[in-house]
Amino acid sequence: MKKRTVLVIPLNDPEAIMIYEIAKGLGIQIIRSPQPHGADLDKEIDLVPLVKACGWERVVIVEMPGLKTEAKLRKLGVEVVIVDHHHYTGIERAHDKKGKSLPSSLEQFLKLFRVTDAKLSKLGYDPRIVLGIGVMDRGFVWALQKDGFDEKEIAAVIALQRELLKSHWMLKDEDR
Repeated sequence: MKKRTVLVIPLNDPEAIMIYEIAKGLGIQIIRSPQPHGADLDKEIDLVPLVKACGWERVVIVEMPGLKTEAKLRKLGVEVVIVDHHHYTGIERAHDKKGKSLPSSLEQFLKLFRVTDAKLSKLGYDPRIVLGIGVMDRGFVWALQKDGFDEKEIAAVIALQRELLKSHWMLKDEDR
C-alpha cells in the first residue's frame, strides 16, 4: 500500500517532523509542504494535479485542513485520510463521531501505518520517547505526567523535540 499512498505534511512543529522522519525511514512517499503553523491544504495549488499525475490512490493529510482540496481529491477517486487532532474554525477534527478526543496526530500516524515499537527501534528511536512527542503535542508536559512519563522521560522528550527542530533549522524560531 505504501507505493499507492502519499503523505502530505507541513514540517512546522516537532510532532510533524517526527512523523516525517518516521515516514521517510519506512519508505512512505511524502509531499512536504513549506507552510508554517496554520497550514491550509487549499493553498497547495499543485497538489491535486500531482496526485493525479503520480497515480496515488490514497492521500494521508497531516494537520492541513482544506475542504475544497479534499473534495477535489475524493472526486478523483482518491481515498483521503485525515490525521489531525485539532479544532479549526468551521472544521472539527479534535473529536471522533462519538465526541471523544482524538489521540495526537503522531499516535494516529503510528496506528494507521502499523508502526510497532520494534519498527521504531529498528529506525533508531526509543518508542516511549517517540510516543512522548505526540503526547506533548496533545497536552504539553501535563499530558506527559498524566500518561505516566517520569522526569527523565520528560527531559528526553524535550531533548528530542529540540533535536528535531534543530535538524530542520527551526530551533531559533521555537526558542523565540
